[in-house]
Amino acid sequence: MKVGNLFKASVLAVALAWSASASAHCDTLNLVLVWVQKDDEAELRSAFHRARSVRKAGGEAKELADLYFFETLVRVHRAGEGAAYTGLKPAGTIEPPVAAAPAHTH
Repeated sequence: MKVGNLFKASVLAVALAWSASASAHCDTLNLVLVWVQKDDEAELRSAFHRARSVRKAGGEAKELADLYFFETLVRVHRAGEGAAYTGLKPAGTIEPPVAAAPAHTH
């Protein structure tokens, strides 16, 4: 499986886990740090903590915080690969083989 496809599957898994839980644990961030360069971890950690803080307001603020975090994650990941950020893809646009892939764990 290509790294890009594995990344997409992992982001989907993290997104589902994040949205299923009202209270995220601090170590949840570790699931996505593997997708960014070591030098970019601080930016992603900052985005994660900011999003967690804003999510507490609920409703639209929670949705915007989630979007902000995932857009930051994908943008930073793509930049680390030397690729342009083209935005998040709508739900359901992941290729069937990627969606069927087992979750990547450490």
